[in-house]
Amino acid sequence: MKRCNNVEAKFFIPNLKDFTNGSGSFIGIVEDRTHDTVHTYRVYSYNTCIAEYRNGEWIINRTKYSVTTTKHQSIVAYALDVPWGNGNHWRDALLVYDIPRGENRLYWYLERNKIV
Repeated sequence: MKRCNNVEAKFFIPNLKDFTNGSGSFIGIVEDRTHDTVHTYRVYSYNTCIAEYRNGEWIINRTKYSVTTTKHQSIVAYALDVPWGNGNHWRDALLVYDIPRGENRLYWYLERNKIV
């Protein structure tokens, strides 16, 4: 896994590449891959999933947690060219809110709670 600073992470996220910052509080990791095809990629801030790529679609967690997580979320938004406003969709991204702290699988959370 490539170690980088928070700002450098914006280059790893859209390319679905593994990264971690120095403290390990901000991580991007491929969690499902077949050969060269990435099926599931997640970005975590303090063990809470803030973005998930699943089979060609991004789910972006817009829930407010802390100042640092908000910084991490804004890096994800910048990396994916998602505006930091209100709404539920942006291009191929689903924007979600009110996700509990510590949730590590966005799609499964939405499915479990019959949101998707």
